[in-house]
Amino acid sequence: MILRIYLFAYYFIIFIVAVGLAVATIALQPDTLKHLADKFLTENEIAYSKVEGSLLTGAALHNVDYGDVFSAKNIEIGYSFDMLFSPTPLIGKIKADGVSLNLDKLPKSEDGSSDLSLFSFALTKLQLTNASIILDGERFVFNLDASKVSYNKNLNVKKLSIELFTPYADATMKGSIKQNRLLAKTFVTPKTSIVKKIAIDVDASLQKVLMRTHLNHLSLSTDQNISIGNADVTLTYFIKEDYFSFESSYMFFHQELEAEVKQNGIFNSLGTYTTELSANLRKYPPQIPFDKFSAEVSGDTESMAGNIKAQHLNLDIKSKDYKEFLLHVESKALALSSISELPDVLKEDAVAVNVDAVLAMSPFSLTGTFTTKGVYCSVDGNVELDKSSQLVVAQIHPKLESEIFKEYPIDKFSPLKFVYYSEDEKTVLNLDAKMLDVTLFKSGQTLSGLGNLGSESFEVKGDISDKNIILNAKIASINALLSEFGLSKPEEGVLFDAEANIEASVDFSKNIEIKSRLHVPWFITKIDTKTTYRGENLYLEATMVDNNISIEQYSFDFMNHNFSSQKKSKISFDENITLNLKEFWIYDNLLVTGLFNPVEMKGDVRIKSDMFRYEGKEANVTLKADLEASFDGKGTQKIQGNVTLIDGVITYEPPVEYTISDDIIVIQDIKPQTGYKRFVNIHINSLKPITYKTKDIDLQFVPDIVLWQESSNPLALLGMLTIEEGKVTASDKLFTFDKSEVYFNGANPINPYLNLNMHYQTLDYIDIEIYVTNTLASPVVIFKSTPYLSQNDIMSYILFGEPASSAFDSSSGAKTSVSSMLLATGVKQIFNDTAGINIDTLNVLTNEEGTLGYEIGARFNDKIRVIYKNNTISSIILQYTLSRSIRFDIDVYETGHGVTILYIKDF
Repeated sequence: MILRIYLFAYYFIIFIVAVGLAVATIALQPDTLKHLADKFLTENEIAYSKVEGSLLTGAALHNVDYGDVFSAKNIEIGYSFDMLFSPTPLIGKIKADGVSLNLDKLPKSEDGSSDLSLFSFALTKLQLTNASIILDGERFVFNLDASKVSYNKNLNVKKLSIELFTPYADATMKGSIKQNRLLAKTFVTPKTSIVKKIAIDVDASLQKVLMRTHLNHLSLSTDQNISIGNADVTLTYFIKEDYFSFESSYMFFHQELEAEVKQNGIFNSLGTYTTELSANLRKYPPQIPFDKFSAEVSGDTESMAGNIKAQHLNLDIKSKDYKEFLLHVESKALALSSISELPDVLKEDAVAVNVDAVLAMSPFSLTGTFTTKGVYCSVDGNVELDKSSQLVVAQIHPKLESEIFKEYPIDKFSPLKFVYYSEDEKTVLNLDAKMLDVTLFKSGQTLSGLGNLGSESFEVKGDISDKNIILNAKIASINALLSEFGLSKPEEGVLFDAEANIEASVDFSKNIEIKSRLHVPWFITKIDTKTTYRGENLYLEATMVDNNISIEQYSFDFMNHNFSSQKKSKISFDENITLNLKEFWIYDNLLVTGLFNPVEMKGDVRIKSDMFRYEGKEANVTLKADLEASFDGKGTQKIQGNVTLIDGVITYEPPVEYTISDDIIVIQDIKPQTGYKRFVNIHINSLKPITYKTKDIDLQFVPDIVLWQESSNPLALLGMLTIEEGKVTASDKLFTFDKSEVYFNGANPINPYLNLNMHYQTLDYIDIEIYVTNTLASPVVIFKSTPYLSQNDIMSYILFGEPASSAFDSSSGAKTSVSSMLLATGVKQIFNDTAGINIDTLNVLTNEEGTLGYEIGARFNDKIRVIYKNNTISSIILQYTLSRSIRFDIDVYETGHGVTILYIKDF
């Protein structure tokens, strides 16, 4: 545009002055002005409608027309009569309105330039309004104001001002011409929103035009995210050679990208061009694996070739017709460490890429093949794109030997076939591997799909217009599913399994939000060959946004207990799946906080409550808890803290599986988890006595015990339970407690020391004191009465409410033995009714010291029973029943042994 302004200014000034001189010459003829105008102008094919003026001062022509080269509405010429006859004719002024000049119609010389060789002249003032010029078929409208114009083979203009109006931009130029050299300051105002105004310094001659400009900011109207700033541009046009050269430096901005660019090039009107570019990235997304690149592009109207180089990356572009472009991309291993969104383990990967493609512009299409090779996997495939459809087919080959896959059954997913096809408003996506098959269909705004993961299936459906997708999955057995993938490797006797129904709603209208509902009808945990825990009806509702999870509510039944919370829990996780338990609630009043990684089994959590209330059939208690648990990821666990019972009632009774029943003692083979080092130090106490109450027991006790465990050792109890008071009812007999203690010394299995003090009050006000000492496994029971009674009388009072002399005739030893046997039978019944432990044999004996011994028997089957007897000495008796009437007793004791054959009469 600047070049054209200069050219038409140059030629137009010369042309209009030539016309003015011709008119002035005609006006000086001795005949009348009109006669001379008719004669000379008409003969030169210059038409006009009217001529006015004076031969001495000037003339005015109206509606002047010179073929299709020149036309004007009005031309006014003013001069000094005597100055027209100087060696350099001087015209005072030329003023024209509505002038139109077609430079394309001017006669050309042999060298291609316009033939405007004129004699010398001078012009004081030139003013054109509403003028237009046609150059290369385009019309430009302008106003021109020039002063002190002279021409003597070279054009000089002391002051030049031009206003130009085009469909693309408006421009103003102010400057001067000296010896055919234009120096001007130009302001261009584009009629687009790219930039408001551009200032251009122009240095032009008949050999070349040099233009310089500086742009503070320039943005594209089609994409406001792309802009250029602090740009310096120099454009040079060599007129005779007819080519342009340019040099530029600028800052390029696009969202997260900021680059310092230097670019130069050459091009001409024939379409031949070449350009070079170098860029340093000041700011760029982490996905870009380089910080600088260079580019070279050259071509003509028929073909082009280009190359872009960056660190470890090379792109070649070729085209023979600008319709199809051959693309070849080749890179060495590109590190992925700069991509922050990737997990840490993938940041260690480096990927080499090779792409060959053909890009067609009209109609648009892209067809090519690609391969990538990385540390962890390789991918090969092909792609086909056009305006209406896209097809991508690829195979992903994980490298099974890589460390990242050693803990996962990656062989079940290798190779992974990927197919994506889209046409019009229909899209199909398929992922296929040995243990995975997923197919998604999109039709308009409706999404549907189905898939299989191992033997389990799931469904997907949704409406994209609502930006919501629903996933439904039913898993019949989690353990079976994990076993299919080789992820379930339980130790002997250890098992976890569950059935799960999952419904997840994914909302991606803003941030991706996943609302899930989980229902687990049953779940089971088998710790060892004898111990199994079962839970039912787990319901959970949760919402996940980004990496934040809100558990709205949950509930489940476990071991006949219901666990639930209606209070919202908040959890977040990072790229390493480390859970941040911001607040996880149990029963709405027990808060769990901390960090935990379930994959690495590493973290630190805190469990705290100032008023935790538990209500169940075995207890209603309120407690204060402050516990800390840490896991180092190497098998070491540490749990410590304090639990304080505030108040409550405990109604727990030992279940059947923990009692000695049917003459069989069951010892559970609970197997500790191998490889774990567990440290436990939990102190349990209470602010006031806690009630223990069952059908037959009502006690008040104060705990002060420690749950203690060291590495590779079983859990132990240390401390004591203090029984403040209480009562026990057995066989309609009431026993009351004085202050008593139970001491735990860390033995395994648990075998506390007893210091129990009880009373039994007879109807005739005899106070019987019962002392139980020694350990739970080997208790020593001592009876004492006020007034003094024999052991048989004490037992008889406890059983029958009267002394043995009244209940039995003890005149003979045989009868005494019978009475002792009956008393022992009664004590056995009381023990079974109260403790819930079925003992086959319990004989209470009077030893020499006046205390009691005992016998305990256990039956293994109908024929064999073993009795352990502790009186003055200890012995073991093996009883074998041969028939209903004959039994063998084999007695082994400290000082010898014996065999007894008994005949048992069938009464």
